[in-house]
Amino acid sequence: GEIGDEGANTIAEAVGTWGCLSSLNLRHNKIGDKGVGVLAAALGQCLALTQLELSFNEIGDDGLGLLAGALCKCTTLTDLRLSSHRVTNEGVKNLACVLGGCKNLRSLVLLGSNITRDGLQHFPERFRGMASTRERT
Repeated sequence: GEIGDEGANTIAEAVGTWGCLSSLNLRHNKIGDKGVGVLAAALGQCLALTQLELSFNEIGDDGLGLLAGALCKCTTLTDLRLSSHRVTNEGVKNLACVLGGCKNLRSLVLLGSNITRDGLQHFPERFRGMASTRERT
């Protein structure tokens, strides 16, 4: 079953004690802005995190902003999957701002969100080809 925001709180408590966590997959769990905000605070302590899968949840612009703040501390991140959310061009600006510090990021998946080519223009050049949108180019 899905864990939702309440379950995300429980996971965040545990994640905060796992400093060596390298991969976290919470796909299809109905986690919203509140839940991802709590997770983000814990993920900022996971300095070994390489893979983060949060696709098919209920994250919006506010939640992505909170997550972006934590990702700037995750310098080992190589794979970030955030498909099918309520994120818009406005919300993606926060993520785009911190991606420049993610030197090891090799895969960024944003399919199924409300991000257009205009939104992708906020990303550093090297990420524009990785981040797909719903709009055909």
